[in-house]
Amino acid sequence: MAIDVTIGNPIRHIATIDSSTTFAVPPQANRVYVNILGASGGGGGRVPNYNSPGGAGGAGHVAAGWVQVSAGSNSLVIIGAGGGAGIASNSGPTSGNAGGTTTFDGAITIIGGNGGDPGSTSQNSPGGAGSAGSSSGVTSLTTLSPTGAVARVSSFTSQATGAQAGGASGTTGLPGKVHIYG
Repeated sequence: MAIDVTIGNPIRHIATIDSSTTFAVPPQANRVYVNILGASGGGGGRVPNYNSPGGAGGAGHVAAGWVQVSAGSNSLVIIGAGGGAGIASNSGPTSGNAGGTTTFDGAITIIGGNGGDPGSTSQNSPGGAGSAGSSSGVTSLTTLSPTGAVARVSSFTSQATGAQAGGASGTTGLPGKVHIYG
């Protein structure tokens, strides 16, 4: 049975991708609905002697949209790693690392959340939280037939709420994830 991927028709879950790979586009599909959860940042390192936790890593962004694809082709999916945790130290804790970039075929891209700040050497003074990631969608292509701009991504939406939370003090952020529907 062919999958009807016309916008507005019922859709089904096709795949969840949590490591970089190529996605085999189903035969006769010309669009897929892609939902991406961006990678989150790692938490900042704590200062044990001063009871000062590092700040939480920034949340990964959430973005989704209908993406134009070619039936039977392969689409590259890159999954960003969760940001690494900051290192705890009494004299020089480090910030958490930013989450990696997650993208579906270059059409929808999410930059991961930033790492949390390290704890302070002042008593009970936590580090600041990392900022949330960002997202973008390619809304037109001019190289496809027929001549003129053709929508690559339509109904593009993004938000920071409902995103994957950043790592707590001294913990690693979560990797990105891509859900595909058609």
